Amino acid sequence: MRLSNQPTSEATPNEPVKPSGGNLLVLEGLQTYIGQFHILQGLDLAVPEGAVTVLLGRNGAGKTTTLKTIMGLTPPRQGTITYRGESINGLTTYQIARQGIGYVPEDRGIFREMTVEENLLLAARGESRAGYRTHLANCLDLFPDMQRFLKQKAGTLSGGQQQMVAISRGLMTGNKLLLIDEPSKGLAPIVIKAVMDALEKLKRQVTILLVEQNFTMASTVGDYFYLIDDGHNITNGPMDQLVADTELTRKYLGVGFA
Repeated sequence: MRLSNQPTSEATPNEPVKPSGGNLLVLEGLQTYIGQFHILQGLDLAVPEGAVTVLLGRNGAGKTTTLKTIMGLTPPRQGTITYRGESINGLTTYQIARQGIGYVPEDRGIFREMTVEENLLLAARGESRAGYRTHLANCLDLFPDMQRFLKQKAGTLSGGQQQMVAISRGLMTGNKLLLIDEPSKGLAPIVIKAVMDALEKLKRQVTILLVEQNFTMASTVGDYFYLIDDGHNITNGPMDQLVADTELTRKYLGVGFA
């Protein structure tokens, strides 16, 4: 596997460019099916530790399936997934989570009939009381408004408030890697800004693999990017290089700059 900090203008599916050194998560040659549909077709990806890597592509490109494959929800038929130097192929979802990988799904996955505090307590099961308090304090530092609705049922919250809870649940066990799927989806611009600010803080604490259609958010918080299409690698590299490539963003993301 070739590792480099510099992307090509358009990598071939069989030889994507990857950030060098300190990779926390590495995917190689993933082939994933959902029923009869071949979604990931040889996908390669490396997530460097201490950075935000953004997975970009059109709707249906395979971004969400990539996250689900990492978590064992749609296990690959072929390919390898290596986390902290060890294979996690064949592990169940709960075993993968216990390795230190948190997952914030697109639908947020909160328990609507539970209070916010109960959601967080459930996520922190197995943690000591002191550990829970430490993680909760960290979440309240990221999302100060959450203090106001800790005792409120999660199903009564706004979309933005629910997203705060969903991200916080992924932080309640001291995970080293957080997979976040479309955190800005359905949110008002002012709430998206709050989530962006939180992710900017969070990236100093935990490695993030982010799926995000909002290119402003992706380009602001992302350090590296991977662009995929139809389950294949297109190219990857530092985020500022993608921002500068208006032809590539227009072709694959429908993003234009004046």
